[in-house]
Amino acid sequence: MPFVTPHSRRVHVTDPFDWNRSGGTDYWAVFGPESITSATGRLLSDQGWLITSVLEVAGTGTDFIATGDRANPAHGYLDAASDILQSPSIFGDYGHAQIAANILGYQPTKLVMECYAAFNANANEVSGFGFTKAGGSPLTAVDNYAMISSDGTNFRVRSAAGSDLGAAVDTLWHVWKIAADATNFEWFIDGTSQGTLTNSETDVLPVSFAAGVVVAGTAFQRIAWAHVWYE
Repeated sequence: MPFVTPHSRRVHVTDPFDWNRSGGTDYWAVFGPESITSATGRLLSDQGWLITSVLEVAGTGTDFIATGDRANPAHGYLDAASDILQSPSIFGDYGHAQIAANILGYQPTKLVMECYAAFNANANEVSGFGFTKAGGSPLTAVDNYAMISSDGTNFRVRSAAGSDLGAAVDTLWHVWKIAADATNFEWFIDGTSQGTLTNSETDVLPVSFAAGVVVAGTAFQRIAWAHVWYE
């Protein structure tokens, strides 16, 4: 159920089951055991999400709020070729942004995605996470609106029109971020800007939050949580 952040005008939709039926400024999804499928019958796939055999993994092996100790949190594991974890396509068009505008009291100019995730392996593939075009698939290059993936050597953000390279690849947990405006996609790893990519996309919104592993791909991913918001 949405809640209002104290002393602010932000409204958080904290349950991914409510993403396509509740209005807010911030949308959260947390993944782990019984978050995607459940013995009680709550299925994300019944609420507009596309899910393909994503494993639900319990957290283990870390120390108390230890910045330098990033063992596995609870997460969804895309561990096979053709795996998909994709929200409804609701973000970034004028109509959806007006919900946030009415709450915030101003017109937002950015759509931002942040997630806590790790690549279990790296390869020169489209496989990754971020924003996927309306009606598109994270497995298809032309459907990338702004997606984080790798070329096997460096991480990158890519759209259908181009890409921007960043830090060298690893398999560690990071907080990843993409901030999209009408001009650019700026992307970050653990708060450090990796650069910008020109936003030349037209007539492709609203977008979804999505993660995926391409057909015959090996760049598997672990997604602990995702946060999409307007600012």
